[in-house]
Amino acid sequence: MCYPIEVRVLKEGNIIDKVKGFAPFNVQRLWFYELAKKKIACFSPQINECILKSLSIYNYMIKKIHDSIRKIDVSNQVVVTAHGLTFKYERLVYTWPLDILIKMISNVGASELLTLLNDTTNKIRYVSIYARSYIVYEKTPSTISHKIELYFHGTKASRLHTIIKIPIAEHTILLYALTSYSEYYPLLPGVGDKIHSELRRHKVLTSSMQVLDYSDANIVYGLLNIPPKEALEKVCEELKKHNIVLFGRVAEWREYDVPSLLFKHPLLNIV
Repeated sequence: MCYPIEVRVLKEGNIIDKVKGFAPFNVQRLWFYELAKKKIACFSPQINECILKSLSIYNYMIKKIHDSIRKIDVSNQVVVTAHGLTFKYERLVYTWPLDILIKMISNVGASELLTLLNDTTNKIRYVSIYARSYIVYEKTPSTISHKIELYFHGTKASRLHTIIKIPIAEHTILLYALTSYSEYYPLLPGVGDKIHSELRRHKVLTSSMQVLDYSDANIVYGLLNIPPKEALEKVCEELKKHNIVLFGRVAEWREYDVPSLLFKHPLLNIV
């Protein structure tokens, strides 16, 4: 499905600083601005199925375990889960935030590796994003919209910085309302209700709209800073010696679009 994009500015201001949560460092990608610069955006309703098919991975090949990793013994290549299960791995594909890896590696003999990880993660910064999403039924639309509407607000007068409206069916839209936060611009208590109130105030949500459902998401590692490339490459090489492969935008601390994330590695050779 492809839609034209219409960009509107609710309030002029330093939108980039607001998107960054007023953090005093640059981030790798400003996703919202990238979307705004496009004239057309396309989405696949079956994106998950398309990704798995492109990797030649099918449901019968996937063994799922609902658990979390508590400890990684890099010397013996053993993973211990929160429920006490133990797995020996030939190669571990690590996708979680890079700074959490330090807490999982337990070996005393891995002090050099831990020192390297500590030195690197001390250079890592991020901006978090709080998102409220709605499914909205528009009872009496003036016109049937077949476009994505993108709104920006650039001052502290509103907590919102980006609103995205996507038509998903006749009279039905998917609406995302986003605010960034950091240690320099903390998240307010009751921010979800404040977002809802501001959507009403800016007339993005109107009396002709019925909210069918909504949910909140807290994306801790929303936008990533630009740490030294050499430090990250050194970490990757050192982890490979222990058969740990970093993969994913947070584990590698690199911002990717979907195609580059999927095809950057020869995946079938590392799993």
